[in-house]
Amino acid sequence: MDIYALLNSLEKPELYVKGSHVMWTDPHMAEQLQSVHLDPEQDLASRKPDSIRKTLEWIETFTGGKPCDILELGCGPGLYTQRLAKAGHRVTGLDFSERSLTTARERADGAGLKVRYIQGDYLSPTFATSLPVHAYDVVMIIYTDFGVLSPIDQATLLASIRRALKPEGLFLFDVLYPKAMNEKMGSRQWEAVTSGYWSAEPYLALSESIPYLESRAFLNQTLVWTGGELKTYRFWVRFYDEKDISDLLSGAGFTLICFRKNVLGDDGLWNGDHVMFCAAQ
Repeated sequence: MDIYALLNSLEKPELYVKGSHVMWTDPHMAEQLQSVHLDPEQDLASRKPDSIRKTLEWIETFTGGKPCDILELGCGPGLYTQRLAKAGHRVTGLDFSERSLTTARERADGAGLKVRYIQGDYLSPTFATSLPVHAYDVVMIIYTDFGVLSPIDQATLLASIRRALKPEGLFLFDVLYPKAMNEKMGSRQWEAVTSGYWSAEPYLALSESIPYLESRAFLNQTLVWTGGELKTYRFWVRFYDEKDISDLLSGAGFTLICFRKNVLGDDGLWNGDHVMFCAAQ
């Protein structure tokens, strides 16, 4: 790759265009993400333990204290699934990363918890047909993962979720609320190291946040150049208010149950009334 290809990659991409690489399938990146997931002092790949506890308290307001069949999409190393199983629920966790699921299984087995873990992509064409029909009381996606998806992917996923939920089942999720959006955008940063977070090889990395204000979205993008290959990692971030979510859910055949902010308290830039929790049926 020459310098011109690198410079072309710095141009602002069209909204929701995917990157060239995915972090969760790269062995080096999977290890990096795993350490961040399990670090209780960081609110990055996963939330801190107190935030997880508050989220689970919110979820339990819908279960009524009764054992439920729960499916978590994007379960990672099982930080929520294992706590739900310990509370007596019948839990299934699905994640894209086999590395995360290995840890999830080890942790569940070590705690004597029965959790079913499945490796897969919930956006794949086979996902909906691979799930049992009307099998779950709750399907959940936590840590604002629903908002990173394009509208097309959201529509596909919502159809799959409706098929998997029982007739009175609930879809529980959280999204970023459009408050102080500019505070959440990072600056452009360069990094040149012999080995680090993005690669075990020497690399040059450029990370930046690109705004799409007309869509209430921005892109967190990192370009990683190892000398022989340019990898593009893209993470789309979208902000939603109550009307956005109501329109989106009704268009997919869901009825909105409620919104709630401040589930997590005010500790952290991504918490408090910056995050809106949603329940739909």
